[in-house]
Amino acid sequence: MHYLHAILVNVIEASGHIPQPEEYEDAKLEARGVAMSETEEYYGSVFDWRTEDNAGRWSDLYPGIGVVLGAEDRERFLAEFHRWRNMPLKKALELYATFSLDQTGWRTQEEIDEFNERARQEGTPEFVINSDVEPLIFDEPDEPQRYYSGIPKSDAVINRDFICQVWGNEDVNYNLYLLKSIMQLICGDYRSDSQFYSLLDYSSRVSKKTLEDVLAHPEKYALVFSDYHN
Repeated sequence: MHYLHAILVNVIEASGHIPQPEEYEDAKLEARGVAMSETEEYYGSVFDWRTEDNAGRWSDLYPGIGVVLGAEDRERFLAEFHRWRNMPLKKALELYATFSLDQTGWRTQEEIDEFNERARQEGTPEFVINSDVEPLIFDEPDEPQRYYSGIPKSDAVINRDFICQVWGNEDVNYNLYLLKSIMQLICGDYRSDSQFYSLLDYSSRVSKKTLEDVLAHPEKYALVFSDYHN
C-alpha cells in the first residue's frame, strides 16, 4: 500500500540560516537530503520502498522535489503543517471507530435512515455515523456519499482480567491488534500509517516546544513529502 508521508525539517540546521528568495531551491534540496538521510533507518519497518527525489504519485499536489518551505509560503506551510502533524491522531481515531463499533460498513444516509427507522420500531440498536472517519465522496454526480457507520458496542475495559485473558490466549485478537496500533500512533511511534515524522522530536508526535517554535517561526522549517510503500 502507498502512503504519502510528510517529514518536518529545520532548514537552519540543514543550511545554517533562514533562506532568502534566491536560495529557496537550494534550501529545498538541502531539506530533502536531510529528511531522506535521517529517516533511512526506517527502511524495512515503515517502508520497503519510497521516492527519494519527489512526492511520487502525489506530485500534482506537491510538485518539483516535493518540499513546502515556510520561508517561501508561510500560510501554505502552516496549513500543511497543521494537517499533517495531526495525521497520526486522525488514523488512531479511525482505528478506534473500528474498535468501538459492530457491523461496520460504508453506507449512504438513506441506508442508515432506513435501518434506524426499523430499529426504532423493533427496539433494537441503531447505526451511528463515526465523525472521525471522513465520508467517501465519489466522482460520479449521481453516486451519494457514504458514511462509516455501525452499532456502538460497550467500551473496552483494560483491567487485570483483560490482561490475563490476553496473556493466556495464543491467538492474536484483532481488537488487541487495533488497541496496540492506536497506542503506538498516539505515543508517536513512526509507522506506515502515521504519515508524519518530526526530525526535531525523533517522533511522529510533535512536542510542545517544537509546536510553539514552528508557529512562531515557520520560516525556519520545511515539510518534505515522499511516496512510501509498505
